Amino acid sequence: NVEGCLRCVSFALMSIVLFLNIAATYVAMAQTYHTYRLETAGPTGFEIATSYYLNPNITAWRHFAVKCLLNGLTLFLISTGIRVAVSFEELTDEDEPAMRVDKAHLMAAVFGVCYTIGGVLMHYIHTKHQDVFRMNYVLAKEQERPYMTGVHELMMSQRRHLRGPDV
Repeated sequence: NVEGCLRCVSFALMSIVLFLNIAATYVAMAQTYHTYRLETAGPTGFEIATSYYLNPNITAWRHFAVKCLLNGLTLFLISTGIRVAVSFEELTDEDEPAMRVDKAHLMAAVFGVCYTIGGVLMHYIHTKHQDVFRMNYVLAKEQERPYMTGVHELMMSQRRHLRGPDV
């Protein structure tokens, strides 16, 4: 029946949210811990921690974790809406129902729609933030490029003229 299908969909969504949140939590905690441990590992700890933090694998996992958490919020709201809607339907199944069927359908629809709208709104907020971040990140990289080019050229010219220290 429809109620059973909705329960399965809700359970599947909640299971996905659980695994997304576990992955996000692990990556965030492990990387924070590792970074602080490396920072305090000795005189060059900051540089070593920076190298760890900017490692392409570590960066990819960090980005994955953020995506897991942010997308999981949307799925959580939608799944909760489905669960609430099904729970209103359960109130009409008893011998002495706690709620009339038409009222239960109305409440299920209202809350289901509200939670779904909340999930869609959460996704919209996430995409807007992501768009602004990307725009600012690109701008920062474009402004950084002339400086980095100058530093790179300076380093290359010094390497070409290998000489002893100028003391």
